[in-house]
Amino acid sequence: MSGDKTSDATALKMANVGLCMGSGCTVAKENSDLVIMDNDFKSIHHAIMWGRTIFENVRKFMQFQLTINIALCFIVFLSGITLGNSPFNVIQLLWINLIMDTLATIALCTEPFEAKRRGQQNLQRISRRDKIMNAVMWRNIIGQVVYQTIVILIMMYAGQYMFFEHPFNLITEKMRHNKSDPEKGYEANDPTDKMTLHTFIFHTFVLMNLFNQINCRLIYEDDKNIFRTLFNNSLFWLITFFEMGL
Repeated sequence: MSGDKTSDATALKMANVGLCMGSGCTVAKENSDLVIMDNDFKSIHHAIMWGRTIFENVRKFMQFQLTINIALCFIVFLSGITLGNSPFNVIQLLWINLIMDTLATIALCTEPFEAKRRGQQNLQRISRRDKIMNAVMWRNIIGQVVYQTIVILIMMYAGQYMFFEHPFNLITEKMRHNKSDPEKGYEANDPTDKMTLHTFIFHTFVLMNLFNQINCRLIYEDDKNIFRTLFNNSLFWLITFFEMGL
């Protein structure tokens, strides 16, 4: 409901969202939820447009955030109870946390408004009872968590046979050599194969989630082409390439 007169006050108060023009009377303003300062009806459209955009961007961020959190917690927990150590050290965990919080917020929550996006679904009202997490988002999250977890677990338990000539004990092997051994070609404090394997795991996990940011830009069931919005947000790609480079 929009109005600007004393007679509009009751309707403005009873409406789900009451909007009063900036030139309206004080009574109307006091009973409204929003005041349109520029007295332009187009501002109502802009408010709805950006409100929906923020709502969708929060969904995109939540989809990315839950995926990396669930996968990371499961991997760290399982490696802790089976191997006695995590494949990620403290600095790596802090970097992953920076990726999934601060930088992901900038990348995903700056997505622009799309005037023509999903045909008729674009016209549907967003109810106040709509949940932030929908079924499609949970499908995407669970699918990505399963995929990422399987890849990391294979590397964590079978990586010593896949990447190295001589297998090592995943539990007792140290991260660095205590003594130098010129015959084998390493000095004291040089990284062991275990540290190399953990580096593989870390970079694999980070890159899987950086590319998953592209998937998380789509949150609706009829959106099946992840390349549809590939170039509509230059800031997203700036952040992504910055993360990869760093």
